[in-house]
Amino acid sequence: MFLLPGLALMTASTLIAVGYTVYISFTNFSLYHFTSFSWVWFDNYKSIFSTIDAGAFARTLWWTVLFAALATLVSFGVGLALALLLNDREIKERNLYRTLLIVPWALPTAILILAWSGILNADFGYLNQVLKDLSISPVPWLSDGTWAKVSVVMVSVWMGYPFMMTACLGALQAVPDELVEAAKIDGARRWGVFRFITLPVLRSIVVPLLISTYSFQFTNNFNNIYLLTSGGPPVPGSQAGATDTVLSYSYNLTLTFQRYGIASAVAVVVFFIVAAIVIVQCACPEHSWSRRDDRRVLRGRARGCASARRGEAAEAAAAVRDPAGEAARDHRRDRRRARADVLHPDRVGLERRRLLQRLAAAEEHHLRELP
Repeated sequence: MFLLPGLALMTASTLIAVGYTVYISFTNFSLYHFTSFSWVWFDNYKSIFSTIDAGAFARTLWWTVLFAALATLVSFGVGLALALLLNDREIKERNLYRTLLIVPWALPTAILILAWSGILNADFGYLNQVLKDLSISPVPWLSDGTWAKVSVVMVSVWMGYPFMMTACLGALQAVPDELVEAAKIDGARRWGVFRFITLPVLRSIVVPLLISTYSFQFTNNFNNIYLLTSGGPPVPGSQAGATDTVLSYSYNLTLTFQRYGIASAVAVVVFFIVAAIVIVQCACPEHSWSRRDDRRVLRGRARGCASARRGEAAEAAAAVRDPAGEAARDHRRDRRRARADVLHPDRVGLERRRLLQRLAAAEEHHLRELP
């Protein structure tokens, strides 16, 4: 009850803003029709997709989708690699490394972006000074369209990898050490352990995280673009710059060109795109991935137990026929039993009793055949 007035005020203010944006998107509200605007219905949406604005909107939408995908996937790759390294108990001072690597996440975003804009400056930036010292030609990081896009993605990855690293470190703690040890005893290499044990456990946590992070990068990239490149460098004959996303393009339409109706239509289209991403995320919830990965793990355990039972039965029969290599077979049998203990501990006692019964029966049959 105490939170109800605040929640009601937040809901009302949000709905009013959304409703007014939708209303403006159906009018010709602009600098030239600031006080006498009228209904144009779907003309603004037609302008976005079919007339002079189609090229700018399509280019900014494509770059927004590509930027969000690259920033999400590269940040996840870097964060996962660092998490796997920091999860190794043999690394000394790993807590210190973890603290140092999480620093970009602790600093304010605006300060980081402004610092990077100085580092990437083509004339006096520190990065180009290092390249000059190495006898490498300076790179137009912020003045060339392609290099400006690379710079935006690079800075976004720099700010985003600590979150992915922390999330992956937390997910790696859920990987049972017994399964990893059993896989190593069974002869699995690092790639096999990661593919068949670590990755299924991570997938149930990482997939929803990637979808939500992609949605965040899609709708919260204004600071990265505006503070680093301001949407530039400019593209001749277009109102959108080379690094403009849909959000910065809508901002320029509103405050630079005063085309409020077109900008509102762009905002409505972005809303439906983000809503589609949210629907996809809700269609594949976390527990469905967890159940799927649990089934994979259980199938792997069942196959491992069946393999261990067949191997122990074969070695027991071989021990009766040929006692010469009994020591080596005992060693292999102990390894298989250890693996079976880890894979399915609730069946270990029953399986061992069955194995001892078969072994006793085989020995009794062998003694009967002796002269």
